Amino acid sequence: MPISAGGPSSGKPWRSEANAGEAMARAAAKLIERTDWLNARAGAETDLAEILLLAGRNAEALLHLEEALQLFKAKGNQVAAAKVRTRLAGVQGTLLER
Repeated sequence: MPISAGGPSSGKPWRSEANAGEAMARAAAKLIERTDWLNARAGAETDLAEILLLAGRNAEALLHLEEALQLFKAKGNQVAAAKVRTRLAGVQGTLLER
């Protein structure tokens, strides 16, 4: 159930955990962006996108998925790139439905 639908508990505790998760994911992405470890950078972007999707922030998540795709492609990781492409298509589909 999406956060906007109430989730398993009423709003505030869920939002607090989502905000903490987002802050941690952003910190991880910022820390690793300074490296040349493209797979890890792409993974951090993907993780952040998933947290944003859970929060209903699909348009913002789309940007992070696109960044992850570019990083996986730059690394030559075709398997991971294909998974991100599939996830991107799903997110784009939900944006078009709105």
